[in-house]
Amino acid sequence: MKNLLKPLLTLSALLFIWTSVQSQELPRPSQLQKVTQRVGLTDIVIEYSRPNAKDRVIFGDLVPYGKVWRTGANAATTIEINSSITIQGQELAPGKYAIFTMPQDGGDWQIMINSQWDQWGSRGYKSEFDVVSVSAPVQKMKDYTESFTIGFDHVIGDNAELFLLWANTRVNIKIVADSKAQATENVNKKIEELDNTYGAYNSIARHFLTNNEPAEALIYAEKSVSMEAEFWNLKTLSEAYAANHNYPKAIETAEKSLALSQEAGNKSYEKQNVENLAKWKKM
Repeated sequence: MKNLLKPLLTLSALLFIWTSVQSQELPRPSQLQKVTQRVGLTDIVIEYSRPNAKDRVIFGDLVPYGKVWRTGANAATTIEINSSITIQGQELAPGKYAIFTMPQDGGDWQIMINSQWDQWGSRGYKSEFDVVSVSAPVQKMKDYTESFTIGFDHVIGDNAELFLLWANTRVNIKIVADSKAQATENVNKKIEELDNTYGAYNSIARHFLTNNEPAEALIYAEKSVSMEAEFWNLKTLSEAYAANHNYPKAIETAEKSLALSQEAGNKSYEKQNVENLAKWKKM
């Protein structure tokens, strides 16, 4: 009996040790990374694991040319968006997806956005679930990148560049998140929330000025001032007139804003009005 118990006890001890080790969180060779970027009014979240080069030949060897790559390590790399974007000109609806790539020798890479995001690596990849399939240009870099990196560059307004970078290779993917429809919806919601106050109209006018939509800016700036004239919304109105090339009205309104800003002791608005008047009187 003792002879039978001994191996059973040993097996139980080994199982306990194995289970205990499995339950511990240990460092991975390819660490998990989460990248979050707002483009326009769209939030983009990418999760991926970062393999290291470790003096190996990467593309064409560790990552073969002409074959589907998980675009990282471990689980498939994912991208999640809360509103529509375009990737290299192709539209992608809100949701969560896997990013697969097909590296090429000396040419553009193929980028596949796949609806089956919850999978390990690329073993389960099926092209029939691709919702976007585009090609993207490749750059050869002088500087060497040890850890595979996904990031965003040239984030300007509604535009951004999603890049994949490893060893001496960089792939550039153009992202556009058109914010105009979202902005208009937000504008209408804000008007309802604030019961059409003059401060809300002024904020809306400033939004349209920033986005080079002068006609819309003038509409809301005039509404704001018609409810109550303050130095700050008069300044917005003067800039809306100027954006619409009505410089006589811009000057007249800026002089009112200047007088009120001096009366209020607001040096910043006083300075901005003086600068605007000097510029517009030359027009």
